[in-house]
Amino acid sequence: MTKKFKLFIFLLVIFFTVNTVVYAAGNMSKVEKEWLDFYKALMEQRVKDGDVTKEQAKVKIKELEKQIKDSDEDIIYKKFTRKKVDAQEKRRDEKVRMMQERQERLIRLYASITSLSIDEVKTKCEQQDKTIWQLAYSEGVLNEFKEAVINDTAMRLKEKVENGVITQEKADKILADVTDHISKIGFDQ
Repeated sequence: MTKKFKLFIFLLVIFFTVNTVVYAAGNMSKVEKEWLDFYKALMEQRVKDGDVTKEQAKVKIKELEKQIKDSDEDIIYKKFTRKKVDAQEKRRDEKVRMMQERQERLIRLYASITSLSIDEVKTKCEQQDKTIWQLAYSEGVLNEFKEAVINDTAMRLKEKVENGVITQEKADKILADVTDHISKIGFDQ
């Protein structure tokens, strides 16, 4: 693709995402009409370039027209916004997964310093309606738990440095931040 063609497509995408005015229900939106016009021009160019035959281009245009007419939604706008939504959902799912892993790691650490099973720790938290930190405080093992979390964090950061995921400088900064944050955890009134 030439630079002019790429620029043309980029400008069209911006135009389509900004211009989302929909005509009365049952009609083709302005965005869909513009997209269809662009698609027709694109197919003409592809025919000239020999990428598709005239018949193939006509079939593709008819398929797009039918898809637009059969849809109650603005499918072109939806196509471009869906990618953004998918990316946001993926990031959210990744954050949830990371939070769950962090919580499981804390529960395992707490279980290891109290000689309780993981299920027993989870049950205690649920029955007493407490976080793992509140449970550690109420059972008198908060300082020991803090130390275990800091040591676990240091170990995981060391592995990341050894595997080249982060630099030692970055690991030191993270560990200092985690240590500072954990040292402030307390439940005194």
